[in-house]
Amino acid sequence: MRKQAFSPKTASEVRSMLRAVVWSDHKGVPTAPRLQNNFVEIAGKTGTARIMEPGVGYTNKLRVTFTGFFPYDKPMYSCIVVFN
Repeated sequence: MRKQAFSPKTASEVRSMLRAVVWSDHKGVPTAPRLQNNFVEIAGKTGTARIMEPGVGYTNKLRVTFTGFFPYDKPMYSCIVVFN
């Protein structure tokens, strides 16, 4: 078994990308702007998927998620939020 999944340099780059999901603009529109606040710097990843129903297939219903960690500089907590 490996003791680490990737190099410290790669880990730093991934952390920066996860921070950008909340704090940077993507084509002029922040991806997760409602998570910005003056108390804690949050980083993470958003996701959206169509929900499949047995016998029906994929519907127009969505499952929306955010998985993240905070505070960014010295992570202490992680979370996942799922909306159906």
